Amino acid sequence: MKHLGHFSGDGRLKGENGTDFGAVVFEIDMVQLGSKKDGAGRIWGADKELVAASQNVNGLALHLPNGKSVNVVIVSLGNGEAEITTHGPVPGF
Repeated sequence: MKHLGHFSGDGRLKGENGTDFGAVVFEIDMVQLGSKKDGAGRIWGADKELVAASQNVNGLALHLPNGKSVNVVIVSLGNGEAEITTHGPVPGF
């Protein structure tokens, strides 16, 4: 496994149907295993009830200020933050 780097910033958490769960701050560490690139990290800043509601949404994505988006899955909820994973394309990696 190769560590590709750290990706962090501000974004908005949205569902595939356009539901906006609010502004978040994120940190994602990207790794590569063979040709597969994955990330793991956390988000925080949005209303915790909205983030909890987003946990069961299909097509959840982190929308970046530059117009790009990163598909994410919420793995677990903590005190004011959520652990996330991402599989597939991430801008810059």
